[in-house]
Amino acid sequence: MNYGERLTHYEERGFRHHAAAINVLIEAALEALFSHFHEQFVFFGGSSLVLFYGSQRHSSDLDLWLKSEPPNPQEFIAILQPVLTEAAEALGYSDLAIQTETPRGDVAKYLVTSRKIPLFTIDLTRIGAVIKSEVASLPLPTGDDPVSVPVPSRNLALLFKAEAFLTRRRLKARDAFDIKLLLDSGAKLTDTLKAHLVDGPAAERLEDPEFLANRIQQVNSTVCKPELEPFLPAETYRELQTSDFKSLRDALTALFSEWL
Repeated sequence: MNYGERLTHYEERGFRHHAAAINVLIEAALEALFSHFHEQFVFFGGSSLVLFYGSQRHSSDLDLWLKSEPPNPQEFIAILQPVLTEAAEALGYSDLAIQTETPRGDVAKYLVTSRKIPLFTIDLTRIGAVIKSEVASLPLPTGDDPVSVPVPSRNLALLFKAEAFLTRRRLKARDAFDIKLLLDSGAKLTDTLKAHLVDGPAAERLEDPEFLANRIQQVNSTVCKPELEPFLPAETYRELQTSDFKSLRDALTALFSEWL
């Protein structure tokens, strides 16, 4: 598909024009990166759920888990610049630039802008662990010879989201939405993944049923409106809002039922 066809594809899925365009740009970035840096990254996070698992929640972060040393920043930008410039101009975005942000510990961050207005970020990290048996190589639907991108399975993505929901200092409604999406699509925590959850960074939270119950109850309109309404199709958001986001709380209760 060409850029215009990919844009239409995302708009037909309910994404607003600007969000749909960013999805196409992220696809173009992934195609360039995984064509050049073979087996160096695993693509995870909210954008991976959009591109491969049908999520309607827009994410402007391209998260890559590093399997080896990070690439040289100049080389990284040189690989991306011509591809993203071509895609951006086809989509009506001019003066595309890629700049490095200040690294934080094990994280390298790049900011992609158009006329100095941020479009999306690219984050390279080693935070957490990726279970090799739970990584699948899925093709990007961008051409006749699609590039395969390693992404977490639905089950592993559910583990990551469960950990994020429990361990963030401040509750993020997006984690609750993504957990419901994954559970609705058949994801589950296998015994192996439960062991990782219990022994991982969320262990202390799992031992506190009161914390768990309170955090689940905090998933309401106060938290969800600013974090979900701008990033979901209007109809999808209204369906959640009608019951004051009870469906999100029900999904969380089901996921953490044995620790409540």
